[in-house]
Amino acid sequence: MKTSISLRARVCAALFLILLAAPVQAADKAALEGRLAATVGAGQGDDASVRLSAIRAFYASRGFGWHWTDGRALSGKAQDALDLLQAADKEGLEPADYLSAVLPAPARFETHDAAARFEIALSDAMLGYLSDLRTGRVAPSRLDPDLFVAIPAIDGRDALERLAAGDGPRTAAGHYTPGNPVYRNLRDSLATYRRVAELGGWPVVPEGPKLEEGVAEPRVAALRSRLAATKDLLEPDSGSEQFDASLKQAVIAFQRRHGLDTDGVVGPATLAALNVPVEDRIDQIKWNMERWRWMPDDLGTQHVLVNIAAFELQGVMNGTIRKRMRVVVGREYRRTPVFSDAIQYMEVNPYWHVPTSIAVKDLLPKIKANLGYLASEGFSVLDGWGANARRLDPQAIDWNALGGGRFPYKLRQDPGAKNALGRIKFMFPNKHDVYLHDSPARELFGREIRTFSSGCIRVENPQGLAEFLLATQSQPKTDELNAAFASKDTRIVRLAEPVPVHLAYFTAWTDEDGTVQFRKDIYGRDRDLAAALGRT
Repeated sequence: MKTSISLRARVCAALFLILLAAPVQAADKAALEGRLAATVGAGQGDDASVRLSAIRAFYASRGFGWHWTDGRALSGKAQDALDLLQAADKEGLEPADYLSAVLPAPARFETHDAAARFEIALSDAMLGYLSDLRTGRVAPSRLDPDLFVAIPAIDGRDALERLAAGDGPRTAAGHYTPGNPVYRNLRDSLATYRRVAELGGWPVVPEGPKLEEGVAEPRVAALRSRLAATKDLLEPDSGSEQFDASLKQAVIAFQRRHGLDTDGVVGPATLAALNVPVEDRIDQIKWNMERWRWMPDDLGTQHVLVNIAAFELQGVMNGTIRKRMRVVVGREYRRTPVFSDAIQYMEVNPYWHVPTSIAVKDLLPKIKANLGYLASEGFSVLDGWGANARRLDPQAIDWNALGGGRFPYKLRQDPGAKNALGRIKFMFPNKHDVYLHDSPARELFGREIRTFSSGCIRVENPQGLAEFLLATQSQPKTDELNAAFASKDTRIVRLAEPVPVHLAYFTAWTDEDGTVQFRKDIYGRDRDLAAALGRT
């Protein structure tokens, strides 16, 4: 009898609690559903509207149940999320961009509506953070018309599901963090340079005559301290005023990291680079972390990476740089664009079909000044761009009447020693009419700043690049290339498997060993990105 009464009491108590909870659960659902309906309708901007729609779909799939709160207080995951946003600066992002709508977070919420507001705000903040982390804060195409890169937007609903999974916000964020080792090394460099800044930065090396081995004066001591701050000088800073052999090697290491002439002498260019404040280098690292967010994680098992700002080409195989060479890129007013494609074939002993814009702007003035220029440089004049175009007599053309919008001819340079494309070009057909090629102007590869082309990329070692591209191809392809070089005929050598090529613009990056490199902003793209991020 006692057991029966006890059982009945427990059943009644359970029913009472269910009935008591029902209005509360209904109130919870009504608070979230109502607040979401109001918020989605008031979303400002495309990105905000997309995020809020994803948030509503996420909560609807959960019956409008709580995630970051229980309707009264924060959950453990909410605190983990807030901690993650607070540390956004470690990824080169701005914590305030995400925290302003969710802080201060109360210990307890006075109403379900207040809890619902926080739920939505934190979900929105986390989506904004994950999106910025994966695809960047700035859309490249809006920043610069020569940036033709785009990473697909993240799936907001999927991101929220990952955040709701058992491993928590930090694990979810790892899924959206760029996986390229250069990005991760830049993140480490950012932390290193911030520690230098916290200690007061590095000393300024005073202006004065050049400093070189054998010199002894007080400015040398400042130079030692400066190079020790960035570990270019590996030995302890002795404070010596003597410029010795070990200091010269430290200067060379610094010059190499900054793309300067590696003569071991502190002249005006090296002194200017030494005295760039650490805060500026921190910003430069952050800007280039942003650029890596625009890049795909998988660049290709075998790929070619051209860093326009570094004037360098790398042939990468299985994560290791197999080929490295200098390149010449576009002039400031004919910038080499940023985009990715795939090299499909090589053309040996190529003709140069001169783009009309180059014919008018660059060659026409030379032709008008000296009609013999065409013959001496191996140019033919054709009556059009069609397959059946006829060769014309240059003497029969009134060149002075041409220019501006009137140039009905095609100029074609024959293969040979003077051909602007050299012996070989590497083709990845694209709308920009940009490709990689050899060059007869070998002296330009020795210049520190190599902006001399009309947009295409001239490579220092075309034979080496061809060998790299054929490294995974069959032997007959190598034989075919060698036969083409031995010939004077124009020949096409197609790759059995196209090789990805990425034309990129990085003014800061890391080597394979994690050493951070800096370069000049030759196209002003750092400046433009800084302005865009400042507006964000």
